Amino acid sequence: MFIPGAMDYRRQELELRRVDPNDCVMTLREYVAFLHEVFAEYNLTADRRRRVDAHMEAAGVYPSPGGLWAWAWAMGMAVRRHVNQSDLITTLLPRDMGRVTREAVRFAKCDYSSETIQRRQWTTLARNFGGLNVPVFHYPGAMARIWTPDEMGAGMLELSLSPESKVSPEASFEEYLDSYAHQTMRQPDIKHSNKMQAVEFLNRRTALVELSKRLTAEALSRASGPAPSMTDARILEIASSTTGQTSESRTREALRDEAALAHQSMLDSLLQSMDLDPKI
Repeated sequence: MFIPGAMDYRRQELELRRVDPNDCVMTLREYVAFLHEVFAEYNLTADRRRRVDAHMEAAGVYPSPGGLWAWAWAMGMAVRRHVNQSDLITTLLPRDMGRVTREAVRFAKCDYSSETIQRRQWTTLARNFGGLNVPVFHYPGAMARIWTPDEMGAGMLELSLSPESKVSPEASFEEYLDSYAHQTMRQPDIKHSNKMQAVEFLNRRTALVELSKRLTAEALSRASGPAPSMTDARILEIASSTTGQTSESRTREALRDEAALAHQSMLDSLLQSMDLDPKI
């Protein structure tokens, strides 16, 4: 039984039929094109000689379903009827519910929009007064478009898939449901993996903190005399990290000079901004 989104069940059914996946080479569109060729061959070559009478034979009617249809059309026997696109959409396509959000019309976690919707400022109204549910009709063969009734006129509004959506326009609705179902089934494994990694990172951070505490305690136990200030400790660190040519006093003087230069640069930029400001 076909269940949209139940990719594992279909896979099990194929395995029961002993289908070699390496023999499956067609995409959905390629398979539809293959079926088109099969139907076209039937309509153009199937034997319909028993349906051809003497008058049709004299007229040169080709004895096939397509030949009979073409002759009937030429004789005025065919029927042509115009059906509004909105009637076809509401009759043949599945109906569901979409949501007007602050960014677009959202359906199946995908965003759709059109120039008409932008002109009528649907998203602005949703941003100011809250979202709104609207009926939508979708074509299962592709995610590129959906339709919603035009409340300000007759017919349907056609909405196109946003490029920022999570699926490409040519993907079918069943393929998208397969992907979403697969993602849903993977969530427990992903959450378990994230939790295990979080525990591992927590253990590493705890070990780093404990090591730092132990090294600090050892350093304090060996220290003597008053503890230096943060500035003095920074100077000692710089002096110890450089070559032996720089002393602590020179390092202190270099830092003082660097701070004085930075202060003077700030004052210069302030004076320049005052000269450029016409209000001062």
